[in-house]
Amino acid sequence: MSSERRIEANRRNAARSTGPRTTKGKQRASGNAYKHGWSVNIRHIPDMSDKIEALAIAIAGYKAKPHHLQVAREVGEARFHLRRLQECKLSLLEVDDARLRTIGSIIADCTGEGDDTTQMSQDAVQYDPDIEAKLAAIGRYEQRAQSKLWRSMIKLQAAKDEDEEA
Repeated sequence: MSSERRIEANRRNAARSTGPRTTKGKQRASGNAYKHGWSVNIRHIPDMSDKIEALAIAIAGYKAKPHHLQVAREVGEARFHLRRLQECKLSLLEVDDARLRTIGSIIADCTGEGDDTTQMSQDAVQYDPDIEAKLAAIGRYEQRAQSKLWRSMIKLQAAKDEDEEA
């Protein structure tokens, strides 16, 4: 009985969360990843294909079979993509931290406050909600990249297991 209710609830939820339905909405959503360049295939970034290839060889071995090397490339691509997103997130946090410190010191200079009150001035500065939205967006791409990395690692292990059985 509960299983039937669960299935029906899943159907209702799926009907509400299928993404954009209009052509205009689909076009707008399709451009989301392009806005920040996160959808660019990591291999098309200068110098990345050499790094990916070096990592793939390190993972699969110099004399690896072609299909092992291909799956190892997928692992490398996913790893570098995840790293790129993490670096982007870190740079956003560093920029915001530097902005808060600058604003705090300007407030301290203007008010004549000493070092003890600089922290209070920094706390009084409102947090930039834009940073939060950007971090949340990167977080979603980061989760996808992490999933892709795990899937490719499982695929690599499966390829190795197949060869050992054969």
